Amino acid sequence: MDEDCQQALNDDDMCIIIREPVKMTAYDRRFTELRALQAKRDRLIECEPINPQVLAVVERQIEKAQERFEIEGKRGLEDIWRKRHGIDEWRAGPGKEEYNASRRTVRATPNEKLTGWTLEQKERRKADKRSDNGWIKRRQEKGWTEDQIKCGLIVRQGERAATRKGQEQTTLDQATMEQLPGYGSF
Repeated sequence: MDEDCQQALNDDDMCIIIREPVKMTAYDRRFTELRALQAKRDRLIECEPINPQVLAVVERQIEKAQERFEIEGKRGLEDIWRKRHGIDEWRAGPGKEEYNASRRTVRATPNEKLTGWTLEQKERRKADKRSDNGWIKRRQEKGWTEDQIKCGLIVRQGERAATRKGQEQTTLDQATMEQLPGYGSF
């Protein structure tokens, strides 16, 4: 490295520009899709034994892509659509989890993510849900209150998890008991 480069690296006044990654708009995505299909058609035409059936399918795909491209071009000119799209971009950034949580009316947590689970784990979860639903129904028929059912269900699920892990759970500690809904109400 020569002296000029070394001095430039050591210079305190040197600014480094860090740019955000470019986000493709719907218009850009449709344009890219259309150009890729047109390039595919051109490659098919260049092949010596031209397959008319494949070429016809690609031509139809190009027509549909052209329609979608024109729709996005018109949408980009509408102020209302741009405003709505801007809101979606704003919601997708930081604070998305808070925004989504504020929209939930029944529960405070999002649905459980099952991606990465094996088929056996998913089947076990379904069986557990069926078992828990039957247990809840039987307790409702016995006249248990909602708080009693919630507490009992948490204990039941904890015991199930403990037995599956090969551990035995004798009693819940005080901190766990205080977290139960309706603790001390009955």
